[in-house]
Amino acid sequence: CLSGVIREPLSGVDVELPIAKDVRHAVTGTRNAIQAMRILHDVPLQKVTEVLGFDRTVFLPAVALSLGELVDALKDVVDPSSHEKLGKITYQVDAFLSEVVGGFPTQIDAKRAMEMGVPEAPTAETLVRDYIADFPEA
Repeated sequence: CLSGVIREPLSGVDVELPIAKDVRHAVTGTRNAIQAMRILHDVPLQKVTEVLGFDRTVFLPAVALSLGELVDALKDVVDPSSHEKLGKITYQVDAFLSEVVGGFPTQIDAKRAMEMGVPEAPTAETLVRDYIADFPEA
C-alpha cells in the first residue's frame, strides 16, 4: 500500500489503505535504488574492500515515511486544480498489519553505501515527482 498510495490516486483509482496513516516505514524510490545499484557496481574493488572489508552487506539509504506523509506530499505536488481528479484515499485499518509494519526498522544505517557514493534517500515530494515523471500517463 506504500506505493499504491501514490500510484492509484494519480491514476484516478480509489484506494483503501490497511495500514494506519501514522505508521512509518523505511522507503526509497525506484530511481534511487537503480542509481545505487549502478554506483555500487562501478565502485573500484580497492574502495569496496576499504569501506566494507569482509562483510559486503550494504543498506541503501531510505527515509522513514508514513502513509499520511505520502498523501500530504501527493497533495503538495499535484496542482490543486487537479485534486478532484485524484482517486479517493480511505483507510480501513487492520490493527495487526499496522502493528507488523510498525515493527519494521525505520532508521537504516546506509553510511557504508554513502561512503561509496550512493546519494541520500529522496523526500516524499521527490518520490511523487519521480513517479509522475516516470509514468506521465498517470
